[in-house]
Amino acid sequence: ESIRINAERGEALVVFLDPYAALALLQDRPTITLHDKTAELSWGKAKPISPSLAEAIQGGATRNLYLGNLPFAVSYDGLMELFRPFGQIESVRIMRNHGNGYVNFCSIESAVNARRRFSSATAMDFVSGLSREEAAVPVQVTFTSAQQNCRKRLSGGSHLGSHADDHSHGADYLPPRGGYVHSHRGRGRGGDFGGGDFYSEGGRGRGRGRGGVDPRSLSRSRSIYVGNLPHTVTLSEICDLAANFGLLESMRFMPSATYAFLNFVSEKEAYNFWESGQSSSTGIMLRGNRLFLNWAK
Repeated sequence: ESIRINAERGEALVVFLDPYAALALLQDRPTITLHDKTAELSWGKAKPISPSLAEAIQGGATRNLYLGNLPFAVSYDGLMELFRPFGQIESVRIMRNHGNGYVNFCSIESAVNARRRFSSATAMDFVSGLSREEAAVPVQVTFTSAQQNCRKRLSGGSHLGSHADDHSHGADYLPPRGGYVHSHRGRGRGGDFGGGDFYSEGGRGRGRGRGGVDPRSLSRSRSIYVGNLPHTVTLSEICDLAANFGLLESMRFMPSATYAFLNFVSEKEAYNFWESGQSSSTGIMLRGNRLFLNWAK
């Protein structure tokens, strides 16, 4: 949902929309290395998510905006000036050869407000001095996924902090601010940024105006949360995967959120499935993705 950095304390808060994703990160990586320093991860505080933001997230809102049909003369500085008033920016990228770009905010709320402002934008909103015909060309501003942006970066599309036109300019240029898994450098304690994140109700990927279920409080049952599913996974693939461990009573598949809930007929079968996913060597893999398994309600 959002990322905040407190440079003075050497801490950061990262808010996941899905509480099970946060739990999976803590289980898989209790520490991470950033710029040759070891950062320890622990839980941050929770706060409610507003109903309006929850509704936007259900409608597909993300922290990442895709800008289509940009005028060729658009600049990095110009995009920063336009979008900075809506909130802290993680990165800006311009793909001049394709006529598009990306603005990645540090919070979904910032991206929602920016998209609302530029929902009917034209080229004249981004570049001055255009001819009347050029100025009237509509610019597409839509949400895109973090995974799509990551894939483009890994494929050589851009680098954070690069100064080339067709590359992204990231957090190197942004003033640090205070601010879900909680990361701190070797301090061995939890922290509070005076804000915090939320747990979505039952891990269903949406807030309800109040704090939801903390996945750490869930105990062994017949129900398993399965996260980190491939984006194009099918229902039959998930069923086939679970069939190796036992009979399913029911399942709920959330393809847009890349997770599912599986209810086995017996608790023993659910436990065998869960235990297999905790293997430190391979766990349970699907199309190259290691699946995150945890207990659900």
